[in-house]
Amino acid sequence: MKKRLKSKYFHRAISKAINDKKILYSRNVDHDLSEIIGENFNLISKEGELLASIPLEDLKNQAPNGCLLGCIGLPAFLAIISVLIIPNLNIGLWPISANSSRAKNVLVIAMKNCNIKLFEGIDEPTFEDIGLPEMPPHSEWPQDTFSFYTDSSFSNPIEESDSCFSLAAKPSTKYSRADELTWFSIKYDPKNNLATKKCGDSDKKHCEKGNTW
Repeated sequence: MKKRLKSKYFHRAISKAINDKKILYSRNVDHDLSEIIGENFNLISKEGELLASIPLEDLKNQAPNGCLLGCIGLPAFLAIISVLIIPNLNIGLWPISANSSRAKNVLVIAMKNCNIKLFEGIDEPTFEDIGLPEMPPHSEWPQDTFSFYTDSSFSNPIEESDSCFSLAAKPSTKYSRADELTWFSIKYDPKNNLATKKCGDSDKKHCEKGNTW
């Protein structure tokens, strides 16, 4: 049901966000990351950041020409918007699945920085050369939503002496919604220019069929 609604309202949500000057253009909106949360359609960027949260009620009443609620006047329109949006602010606007995208971004950036050190002449770059990985600070989610390890065995937390060409991210189990997330790993072979990307549960968002990403 949610998938059908998402397909139906995705472009309407983009149009609404542009008309409301919440976003300037649509090219940075990620269809897969964007999702329905509660009574809102959240438009998420390719970097996993929330761009706009549009009440579903607005999208249901959007006419084909983009006119809302019979093209009512601006004051009434703003009044409706405030009633729909303000009560929902307390539940948080960021989907927890956005943390998966953010964690994968940490892995990719680590591989890129590790390669840079290799090209600079360091034969076996480590995390001492590029810095230990960590989730970037976020206004709604704790920084330890994901922790980082040397590989998907998760037996060894990252140390500065470890090779930076292998890294895995595991969601913390101490948060109530951790079961909505799964782990991700990446290993890069610089000799063959080959990256191996794996994840734990393909039923979870951002982990694809075959447990890869």
